[in-house]
Amino acid sequence: MTGVQFSLRHRWTGWDEHGHLLFQTPNGQNAVGPRATALALGGASWPRLGSDGGWVETLGARGVKVTPLKSANCGFVVAWSDIFRDRFEGQPLKGVALSFGAHLVRAEAMITRDGIEGGAIYALSAELREAILASGGATLHIALRPDLKTHDLVARLSAPRGKQTFSNWLRKAAQLSPVGIGLLQEAAIASGVVLSSLPPENLTERINAVPVPSSRV
Repeated sequence: MTGVQFSLRHRWTGWDEHGHLLFQTPNGQNAVGPRATALALGGASWPRLGSDGGWVETLGARGVKVTPLKSANCGFVVAWSDIFRDRFEGQPLKGVALSFGAHLVRAEAMITRDGIEGGAIYALSAELREAILASGGATLHIALRPDLKTHDLVARLSAPRGKQTFSNWLRKAAQLSPVGIGLLQEAAIASGVVLSSLPPENLTERINAVPVPSSRV
């Protein structure tokens, strides 16, 4: 852009007694007196790159009201079992629907070593964060086969299992991915439910409403 000048490695530190902007630069402190100022300061999530939220105190000292910074577009901590974490860390949940309260999002999510993140999680992060702050926890629900009508899924799960393992039968009958099956079993174990003993209707409900509790951002 014509007339634009970029000054790198300049950190804004506030104002001087004349109202000029103060910058810490590689050559020492520098004061600038612009006709107008637009502040684009970022959040506090990347301290190594300068986004440490230090500007909150600077503006507050000038009487500017600043809404407290909160985590956004973030992942959430889930207490996975060691078996699930070691096997599925870094694997995506594809073709799923995530819901929390009245909010529903269709997008991918990623299993991490400490919890869950990804586009769908980021879209629900504000609601999940506020619930955790208010009550100490929040439970997300994941539909593993949201595109399949309930009666069709019930019909598929009514097919005899034969000599197949339960996991292999779920993979074929419901077309669930290994990570989806793992997530389903992880939730069942946590709640003391034996999936293989459930009738097709109840198993269908669980497949499309897998609970994932979190107590921390």
